[in-house]
Amino acid sequence: MRIKNLKTFNIYMFILLISPLSCLIILYDSKPNGYNNLWVLPLIFLVLSLITVNVLKNLADNITLSVIYFGYFIRFVITPLFLSLGNYTTVFNTLVDLNIQYAIIFMVYEIIIVFLCIEFYLIINKNVKKYKNKRIEINSKNYKNINLMFIILTLFCISIYLYIPEIGKYYTSFFSNNTDALKLDYDFDNIASRGSIDRILNTLFVFIFNIFRYIIPVYLLQLIYLKLRPSRFKFILSIIICLSPFLIVSESNIQPFFGLLFNILMMLKLYPSKSRKIIATIGILGVVGLVGMVIEKILSFGNWQGTSGVASIALTLNAYFPGVGNVAAAYNVDVTNKLITFVSDLVRTIPFNGTLFPGVSTEINTTSMYNTSNYVTGQIIPNISYTSYYLGVVLSPIIPVILSLYALKMHKKANLNKDFWIYFFYIFVSIRIALIPTLYNPIAFFSILFSQILPLGLFCLFINRSKFANRNIAK
Repeated sequence: MRIKNLKTFNIYMFILLISPLSCLIILYDSKPNGYNNLWVLPLIFLVLSLITVNVLKNLADNITLSVIYFGYFIRFVITPLFLSLGNYTTVFNTLVDLNIQYAIIFMVYEIIIVFLCIEFYLIINKNVKKYKNKRIEINSKNYKNINLMFIILTLFCISIYLYIPEIGKYYTSFFSNNTDALKLDYDFDNIASRGSIDRILNTLFVFIFNIFRYIIPVYLLQLIYLKLRPSRFKFILSIIICLSPFLIVSESNIQPFFGLLFNILMMLKLYPSKSRKIIATIGILGVVGLVGMVIEKILSFGNWQGTSGVASIALTLNAYFPGVGNVAAAYNVDVTNKLITFVSDLVRTIPFNGTLFPGVSTEINTTSMYNTSNYVTGQIIPNISYTSYYLGVVLSPIIPVILSLYALKMHKKANLNKDFWIYFFYIFVSIRIALIPTLYNPIAFFSILFSQILPLGLFCLFINRSKFANRNIAK
């Protein structure tokens, strides 16, 4: 394979260095019987990286593909490495050696199918760079209707907060001098009972906040770009706006980093000539924040499980990137009425489900069964295991494949559109879905769809309609 791009070469060398190193350390490590073949995971990742040449070639220019690829890299190379170095410490104490061996084979089957399908997709979609690196179009001049909408919704949220001040207990600032941002646990039942007015208002507040945390900074970046003349103040103000997601943090403390990523991507589109300065300035601050959060998470997991050092790192990695232990634990789940559990899963993802479906019980769901069967709490059943539970082993990679390809298709649509808000919507959808195969499970797609994608799409549609309406009035 001829490598013409320096970024691609650096990625290539990084993979060639880390993957074999991980493989060798695990291979020659003293391990429990069930983990004898764990070294196969980093090896298969390395082999697939060498075979799927189009995947590697496109990494440097495709943020969505990078999210998918490095998600699997962490899951197949880094997580097994720290599992080995951490003396195979997991939160699951009921794992069977045979199930661990099955889990390794299962994961190998998954990544082979996913990577080959992505490679095939890239082969048939080679020429999709028509608008790559071109500045997007911003023609809007009148934002009165949009400003009014944001003001009304903001006042509405403030009113809810004043009416239900308990909501404030579940939010903090990432820059606080403590670890509150890492200990938040949003429980609706602690604020209001199901079906009550307070419960509805509380759900509305969370629903609007989860959209505002993404759309407001992007909207302000556009306004600054349109209203202010080029200057150092304009650039610094835009940088501050990019970091604004960290001002208010909810129980999902990884969300501000998603917001930061989207803000960076939109700022790069607005100021392509300052891309290096933007990435250097915001990237360093983002990495510092991410490192700080990871350290606190590691300490938190260590205190919870009574571990320290590398073992705590292994627990943290497996919590966010479900590994072999998580997959093996899925074999402990008893098969029940799948229709009931799947419907329960779906209902749980719908906003206002307690009000819309008062007679539907969601207590018996796949996640609760997974945790109960393994005597743990707060663990997410891996994507491949969830799909296997409902569709069987043979068809289990189909959901990770569909989600990965759909994310890449949304990235393609983003690059083929020069409109600011259409680009933002497609790039948002592509990255959020690209995270699901390695971090979440299929039901997360419906949760993101109902709580973020559909509302965000309506906001972007409203903004674009207002833009064109105002343009026609001006004519």
